[in-house]
Order: sequence, then structure tokens, then C-alpha cells
Amino acid sequence: MTLPAGFHELVISVFDIDRIAEPMIEIGGWIRTDLPDASPELARFWGAPADCTRIEQSMLTAPGRSDGSFRLIRFHVDQPQYLIRPAQHLWDTGGIFDVDVYVADIDSVYQGLLRRGWTAFGPPTRYAWSGFDVTEALMIGPDGVVVGLLKAHGAVYIDLPPIMGMSRAFNSAQVVRDYDVSMDFYCRGLGWKPLLDSRIDDAVEPGENVLGIPMPHARTTLRRVSIVNPTGGNDGSIELIELSGLHGRDFAENCRAPNIGYFAMQFFVDDAQGYADEISARGVALEEPPAALSIEPHGRVLAVSVMTPDNVRLEFLQRL
Repeated sequence: MTLPAGFHELVISVFDIDRIAEPMIEIGGWIRTDLPDASPELARFWGAPADCTRIEQSMLTAPGRSDGSFRLIRFHVDQPQYLIRPAQHLWDTGGIFDVDVYVADIDSVYQGLLRRGWTAFGPPTRYAWSGFDVTEALMIGPDGVVVGLLKAHGAVYIDLPPIMGMSRAFNSAQVVRDYDVSMDFYCRGLGWKPLLDSRIDDAVEPGENVLGIPMPHARTTLRRVSIVNPTGGNDGSIELIELSGLHGRDFAENCRAPNIGYFAMQFFVDDAQGYADEISARGVALEEPPAALSIEPHGRVLAVSVMTPDNVRLEFLQRL
């Protein structure tokens, strides 16, 4: 079986690259590398509209890492662009909700982002759940960017070097319409493995304010939560969340270029054609069939993409 590694980067469509990059550099300690504009073949692969004249690109990476990075892109178009998840609550479904990073000093990072105009779903809150013991704050930035800050008090399930500001992104959450359908897509369709698969019922935890669920619903809402990864680990993993009984808006139809927010997740795979054949045989529809294209800084790749049941775009790249 051909399997990818965990996600290598998050592709984020933005109105203003500097507005996202500056706090990640100043507070997170990340490094910015401006890239050439996306190639015409990459623009076609992403489904850029006909009036798109260029796609600016800038890469943000944690020090000493290339994975867990942010690829910030800006579509230059005349047509209106809308946020993928506008005015969102956590229980709204469709697309990518957030990405998670570890921090050494959560209070400092939390206050620093607030001073730069970010907000949060709630203050830093400590909780223990399924082997994790963390303090977490879900930060809300411009352009639909939500970043989960985690301060670890116990075991960490990734290779975590010393952190000055923010670590690389290691996990990304999706709030799904149907938990069983999503788990089937990832575990049977894509062939991935769960790190955990849990039900949280009759309990406020994890976190009275982390999930933003008001009382008394925080105590009674059933939360089904899993973490899935190609190899069953936590590095480059995807967290699936279903909040039974809380019905918000669904943003799945917004998850297309040139809209604004978390646009795609990119994974590297040894054999893109082989992986495409395997998942197709298991009934996964290909959004874009394998195509050779240029994507900096990786050079020539063979790329294939799929859409999850909640319209999260997953891209699998093979270096050529």
C-alpha cells in the first residue's frame, strides 16, 4: 500500500500576505520566504478562475523545519472573494477549522496576538483528554485563520525541538457533518489509521471555553473526536470533530478558489499515481487526476487532489 506522510503544509488563501505573516514572524519566530508566483499549471490545478492574473505566494516555516508550514497565497482577481468560514462558530461545519502549534509560553503568545488584533474563542484553558495534558487557546486571526496554541504539560506525540515562539503546525481540525462518513473516508477510503477515536459525553471537558460551547450545553453535548494520520501518529494529523445536537451553518460550498481561508492541505507521497489508483479502487473520487506541474520550492511534482465529504481539499505530491 502506498501512503503519504503527515501533512507537509497548509495552503491558506488570504487578502493580505503581510497581515498573516507579520505576527507569525514577530511572535511565533517563524521564517518567511517569498516564492515566485504560482505557475499557470498550478493555477489550473487549484481551479483559479479565468480572470485570475497572478497568484502570489509566500512560505512561512518554523525554524529548522520545512514541514508543518503555511503557504500563503493571494489570488489576484476582479470577482468578489468571500471567506470560506465567515463569522464562524466552532460547531459550523465545512472546510478546515484550525491548525495547531505548540508553544513554550502560552500567555505571552496569547497576549501578543491579542495586541495585534487577533481574538480568541476563549482564554487559555487547561484540560486532560485521551493522554493529552495541555493548556489551549483557539486564536482567531484575519482571513479566517484560526490557530490553536497548545502548551504541553505531559507527553507530546511528535518530535518537538526547543520552542522559542510557536512550533511547526502538527495537527489540523475539521468540524464534520457526519462523523461516521468522515471516518470511513479517511480510514477505509484513504487507508489511514486513527491515533484515537473517542466519545465525550456528560462532561464539560475538554475545556469549558476551548470549544466555545456555552453552558449548560457544554455538559450535555456529545462530542465525537478522532485524530487520524496515514500512519496513526500525531505529526501532520487531522482531527475530526462532530458536535451532536449543535447545528450551525455549513460552509462546505465555500471551499473553492478564489475564496479566502484555509484552502488545501499538502502531503508528500512516494508514488502519486499508485496512491491515486489505490484510493480510486476504494471509491474515492479524484478532484484532480495525477498531473505534472511545478510548485516552488519543491520543483516538478506529480500532483493529485481529492475533496473530503466536508470539502476539505487534500493534495498528494510526488517529487519528480
